[in-house]
Amino acid sequence: MSVVKVSDLSKSYVDGDSRIDVLRGVVLKLDAGESMAITGPSGSGKSTLLNILAGTIPVDAGEILFRFDGDKLAWHSATERVKTRVRRRHIGYVHQFFNLIPTLTVLENVTLPAHLNKRRHLQDRAGELLTRFGLGHRLDVFPETLSGGEQQRVAVARALVCQPALLLADEPTGNLDAVNSAQVAELLFATARESGAALIVATHNEQVANQAQHHLHLRSIEGAQL
Repeated sequence: MSVVKVSDLSKSYVDGDSRIDVLRGVVLKLDAGESMAITGPSGSGKSTLLNILAGTIPVDAGEILFRFDGDKLAWHSATERVKTRVRRRHIGYVHQFFNLIPTLTVLENVTLPAHLNKRRHLQDRAGELLTRFGLGHRLDVFPETLSGGEQQRVAVARALVCQPALLLADEPTGNLDAVNSAQVAELLFATARESGAALIVATHNEQVANQAQHHLHLRSIEGAQL
């Protein structure tokens, strides 16, 4: 059963008197537990596509359909209030630059989405994820004391804590060395698969892309930029 289905998606920006096409005619479909790598050169629209799927950027044309908890949702026509609610409950997002809150401990960072969703019973899951990710002994420390690879593992745990149906990851290994990239990618794909989340990863890393079941390669449209 499809978690997300995108048909003929297009996005452009206006710069003065010019229109800059970023995405044109994008089609994708992903079922629960499946993974997809989005690849392409810088400026081809990888991050833009993820942000559209997250509901933070509107589309110009095309259709985006989600199925969460058995209910269908037309994302492209949903209100901002609905998008916010759905994003909090059903969509996890892993950023390239971690985006951890420096004044919260590791455990507090991971449990924050559960608190925002009033699902505090998931605190035990946060500890379990961090332990699995090799950080069970670092629950009470602050992000600044962690290495880059450790911070990204915290970010992945935070994105997974609410058991999202859709997990989006934007260059999740872009700031990591080869060893940490491999570790983070393995945890990301394995945990998403086990939890039944549909995973979409935008990446320049060939080793990361090769772990995905499906691939979508974006080409730069002449004159396009991000």
